[in-house]
Amino acid sequence: MDTKIYKCFIASPSDTNNERKICDKVFNEINKNLGEVYHFRIESLKWENDVHPSLGNDSQNVINQQIGNGYDFFLGIMYKRFGSPTTKAGSGTEEEFNNAYDKFTKRNSSVEIMFYFNNEATDLENIDISELQKVKEFKKKVSSYGVLYCDYKGCLEFEDIKNIGPLVPDENKEKIFEKFYRDETAMSFSREGIGMGLWIAQQILDAHGSKLFYHKDSKATKEIGLNIFEFQLATVQ
Repeated sequence: MDTKIYKCFIASPSDTNNERKICDKVFNEINKNLGEVYHFRIESLKWENDVHPSLGNDSQNVINQQIGNGYDFFLGIMYKRFGSPTTKAGSGTEEEFNNAYDKFTKRNSSVEIMFYFNNEATDLENIDISELQKVKEFKKKVSSYGVLYCDYKGCLEFEDIKNIGPLVPDENKEKIFEKFYRDETAMSFSREGIGMGLWIAQQILDAHGSKLFYHKDSKATKEIGLNIFEFQLATVQ
């Protein structure tokens, strides 16, 4: 059986190198577990791995040409650096986001656009105020385009995607599979999740004809009990 390849383009300035490495680590874990069973792979597209020296209108044009538009996911990350300006945008990351958004809106593409902003505290001496202001303005732009972004605090939280919380209320049991959805009660925890775990699991299973279900345990009361998630696997021929 052929293996389906999903490409994820990772766009970010240079102060997010650790997060870029974490993405590959997470992809490898998914590939070794679900991927080998359902014959798919998630592969990253990154300029440092997938672009070779060449000639173009500018360096960002070279990156755009070699990365292309064949990716299935766009994953943007920003911290306190906005990046160097290009001839078409305020930074390379912004131009890459613009290209992905254009792909989504004008080319009838099913590309998934995800953006993450690191809110981890840092020393004032390590902050360029003008760069940080550009990041804040870009954050507003992303939101105005209808992109639901996600905030996180540091690399450990970026890597540690968890779903924790009390019993899921009946009125929210369908919403928990939506991207970035977090129940109001979950937001009271000191260590916040980002509402991606169930959505990712649902997307992967759906792509292979399988289903993910939620139900409460038989001893659950209105507020206390065990959240149970089960999945039904399609038969692999």
